[in-house]
Amino acid sequence: RCFVDSAPVLEHSWAVAAGLGWIGKNSLLLNKKHGSFTFIGEIIVDVELEYDSPFEQSYCGTCTRCIDACPTSAIVEPKVIDANKCISYNTIERKGNTSFEIKAQMKDRIYGCDICQDVCPWNKSLIPNTINEFTPNESILNMSYADWNSLSDSDFKLISKKSAIKRAGLDKIRSNFTR
Repeated sequence: RCFVDSAPVLEHSWAVAAGLGWIGKNSLLLNKKHGSFTFIGEIIVDVELEYDSPFEQSYCGTCTRCIDACPTSAIVEPKVIDANKCISYNTIERKGNTSFEIKAQMKDRIYGCDICQDVCPWNKSLIPNTINEFTPNESILNMSYADWNSLSDSDFKLISKKSAIKRAGLDKIRSNFTR
């Protein structure tokens, strides 16, 4: 079976064991060349394979930029995230309403949050991707509150067909507006 953020597998642990990088203080996989803006793909097979050496060193050092920048203090200690405080969890995965305290910190975010990645020094010199499939849909990025509120379920299915926003669903996205 193949997975890319599509099943409850321990992809971060497996990636470290495969020698792909280390777990940063923001709990994400970090790699010297690719930073943390990566997809981790897994293929689970019943074939014996030759294994790579595990990654055994962290290069975060004394840096705490991700912890300091988190607007909700969701990174409660290095490598430990309180999902109830995390904007990404609240805007994508959380069932039910998000607390007023978290909504107050979301600002214009209606889906996800990358602040801990944006401030990470390992992401500073990355070259933006040029893969069309990973390019954000401009029509989605430019949608207003009124656009989302008037969007039909069938139109949402069309615009979210090849987008990660499909995961949250239209009702969740609408509920994420702080208005």
